[in-house]
Amino acid sequence: MLVWACLLVFALAALATAVELTAQPTVPYITPAPSVATPIQAMLYSGDFCLGNVTTVTSNDIVPNLIGSPFASACMSTFAVLVLYPGPAFTGDPVTVLSNYSKLLNVSYRSCRVIPRATLFTQLRQQVNTSRGCGTDCVLLCAVVSVALAPTPCKPIYVGDNISDTGAFGLTWQTTVMDIPSGLVVERFEYPNFRMRMGFASNAYVPTYVARTPLSLRVLRSGDAMPSRPISTDVMVFNSAPFQVSPFAMKCGDVMASTAILRQLVPAPILAIDIPLAIHLVVFEYPSFQGNITTYTNASYWYDSEVFSSILQFRSFRVACGSNPLHPTTNVLDLSQAASCTGLNATSRLFTRGVPYPMLEPWICTTPFNVPQGLAVVSYDRPWFLGTRRVWTHKEASDNSFRSWMVRLRSIQVVRAEDVPSDLVGIEEAPANDTVTLRVNDLTAPFAFVGQSVADFGAWELSEVNPTLRTNLIPPPGVVMVTYSDFNFQGNMTVYSAATPSDDIIYPRFKSYQVLRQVDSGTATPKPPPQYVACHTSLPNLTPIFMRAGDAIGVLIHPWDSRFDKCSVPQGLVLEIFSKQYFDGQCDAWTTNVEFEAPWNTTIRSLRVWTVTQWLGKCSVKDNDMTLQPNHGDNSNTPNATSLSWLSYAIAAVLLTISAFVVVVRRRYNSKQTTTISDVYTADTTRSISQGYESLVWGDMDLVRLDTPALKIISPLATGASGSISLSQFRGQPVAIKTLHHPTPFAIQRFIDEILFLDQLKSPFIVTLIGAMWTHPTNVQAVMEYMDMGDLRSYLAKTTLDGFGWQQKLECARSVAEGLFYLHSQNMIHRDLKSRNILLDSVKGTKLADFGSSKEFVYGDTMTVAVGTFRWMAPEMLLFQGYSNAVDIFSFGVVLSELDTHALPYADIVGDGGCELSDEAMARRVIHEGLRPSFRDDCPDWYRSLAVQCMTVHPDERPSATKILFVLKCHMT
Repeated sequence: MLVWACLLVFALAALATAVELTAQPTVPYITPAPSVATPIQAMLYSGDFCLGNVTTVTSNDIVPNLIGSPFASACMSTFAVLVLYPGPAFTGDPVTVLSNYSKLLNVSYRSCRVIPRATLFTQLRQQVNTSRGCGTDCVLLCAVVSVALAPTPCKPIYVGDNISDTGAFGLTWQTTVMDIPSGLVVERFEYPNFRMRMGFASNAYVPTYVARTPLSLRVLRSGDAMPSRPISTDVMVFNSAPFQVSPFAMKCGDVMASTAILRQLVPAPILAIDIPLAIHLVVFEYPSFQGNITTYTNASYWYDSEVFSSILQFRSFRVACGSNPLHPTTNVLDLSQAASCTGLNATSRLFTRGVPYPMLEPWICTTPFNVPQGLAVVSYDRPWFLGTRRVWTHKEASDNSFRSWMVRLRSIQVVRAEDVPSDLVGIEEAPANDTVTLRVNDLTAPFAFVGQSVADFGAWELSEVNPTLRTNLIPPPGVVMVTYSDFNFQGNMTVYSAATPSDDIIYPRFKSYQVLRQVDSGTATPKPPPQYVACHTSLPNLTPIFMRAGDAIGVLIHPWDSRFDKCSVPQGLVLEIFSKQYFDGQCDAWTTNVEFEAPWNTTIRSLRVWTVTQWLGKCSVKDNDMTLQPNHGDNSNTPNATSLSWLSYAIAAVLLTISAFVVVVRRRYNSKQTTTISDVYTADTTRSISQGYESLVWGDMDLVRLDTPALKIISPLATGASGSISLSQFRGQPVAIKTLHHPTPFAIQRFIDEILFLDQLKSPFIVTLIGAMWTHPTNVQAVMEYMDMGDLRSYLAKTTLDGFGWQQKLECARSVAEGLFYLHSQNMIHRDLKSRNILLDSVKGTKLADFGSSKEFVYGDTMTVAVGTFRWMAPEMLLFQGYSNAVDIFSFGVVLSELDTHALPYADIVGDGGCELSDEAMARRVIHEGLRPSFRDDCPDWYRSLAVQCMTVHPDERPSATKILFVLKCHMT
């Protein structure tokens, strides 16, 4: 009996626990605070921020002739509304002020009145002209300042609404005022997309207004089950007020071996970090994932919290997914195999042998290295193990010359002392009379020396210096420092000397520099800087990589290893890229500028630069057995060797000196992997890098091959990033021929895939493939039908609004929609729909073209490779999120705006100083500010509405191609 009783108690306890675990939280009730009688009044000040002379107006005052105007700011009691008029006796368009406002419009006000806020809200609720009205299930979201009561300065938001970006309402944002009926609460978030939760607000909790603007919010009814918040999949790092700078997103699986990278992507100061549910930020005490480990989970951390301060002490991190990140709390370090130093604020730093440290934040070491016997530290004054080098051993641990490295240290390797190349032993520092000094207040440290040319000095490299301190660059007599406002010795040039040192620098004002010996008493003319290969990622603010002949980078860290975008290769240099670290795996080489496409843009792990006369003519993959990888100083023109095999390559290169490479020769090193390409382009299709022309997969190309002599080119039609299109004739009919600019094996394989893909498409609204011709893989040509009016972008640019009537535009739009309907019905996505890829013909009408980025996809799958052009790309593609054929619908909406205005999308949007926005700035505003292309004032409402629906931020809310066709046909005559 006792056993049964125990089991019953246990069962009841388990049931109670289960109920507790599965119970869904409810929206809280907020108990009304005791009412406090406060006067309804407004105070007008002559200065900003409620300073200066004051004029007080209460709700009993009606001031037809206001004295003391103009006013700069207003401060009011909680329940007051101030209405200002530019004319006496309440004439002119009123300005309505609902809360404290630090800067009023620059207008003189001649009359005013103060009314209770409840009176205004009652009027505004009556003015809401939606079908639902604005009753007890409606919250009014209002601008603090509105230049008129009509249009209504408030927007209605209803119970159940999830507003991901309140900025899209177009109100005046400094502080947002809300009128919340009893029984409702508003869950507020500091940033768009429900990030950085601010808590709940109600009329009781915060009487009718909140102190900060919520940039996303949800309206809930007290007592209802708490709805789940939209799922986020990334950690967000915020470094500014909303809308000023886009936050940095770190996705599941992202790693960052050094916070020096984060300093570039998220300029200081960092204000907040938001970690969503089931995502873990795993931080490490030291760079390269070493030292003590701490895991932070679902929470929002503000800059003024103790936890936030702890997070910022980390030096590397990973973003993990799932319920358990499965990380220990510490890495066991063998101190006999690690060098150490002390950084700012007396923080200890450890560097382990065999662990690469390719990029270190400034001032990471302010004391000499403590190097155990048998080890050596090789320090470099540039990231990626480039630049000038210095070796530190156990005997040199207290060398005072380390002072010259406090500012310059950018990357290090810890190796066995016996592995240090002999050419590095005994290197001494540059003499003081050749060294430019950096002075921070009264602290001085060597900064640069004669003969140094740095093409990539990032703003982050002095970011540890307090911006309020006096910072100067002081060359010695006889030496000049020449700085440039842009990378690679471009932009405005400034020359500093002992007679004209730099003024106080709050932040580095240069991005590249040279240090030269002054030839005479006059200003020296800078000698031509060396040529550099410049490589960029797709991320803004990230300092490019610059490499000169002989430079080699054996390890690339995130995000370089997954976001490689493009490289510019000067004439006479060769860039080699590898799919594995330390110059191993699959390989490709380039002698001209290159924009990397999949798979190379996400698989480059190491790279190096040669002169064409040193290069062997093919990628040379070395044995991966080196402890210290080849690196060199500024005066080196060949990679330093640490193995006999590497040295033999260099000797062979000299003995086999080639006069010059005029044509681009690219070879891929053979590999054990087999190149395969699926006949169906599914979302999870992967493609290994082609290893040579013999590895090309031709598929059914023989079925489209034309048995005809080479066609004669009549005239060029268009040129793109990867190829050109020319006019020719085939069997008496005009045709368009597409050829490649640079026929590398990878480019050829991609071209073959495009031809085979295009051959599958059978629609009158898609350009027809006639066939293909080639005598060698390098001269493959695609023969396509010719469209005699060219592309839509060019046609719009040269045609007036009157010359392209609405019915013609609607017919054009319909044809594009028909083409999308065909693709989507075949489970295909275009992925690069834009006006350049829409072709026109005087007889055949409008057709879709350029399917180099197209994919077949299986419904339910998603892809995350960002292709296309920024101006036409959907937000989910810009964010590298999963996407579906809805991205084509978004692009179609952008094309609709072009048909209306004839202008390039966003051509009317400018940045600071009236300059055109960069693609990166434009993309940030599309993602975070809801920026969309403009329409003319006389654009039909139904047309504008259709385009806006196509460009909504949520893919599921965009109309299908079928619905678009229905709407278009309903409005066509």
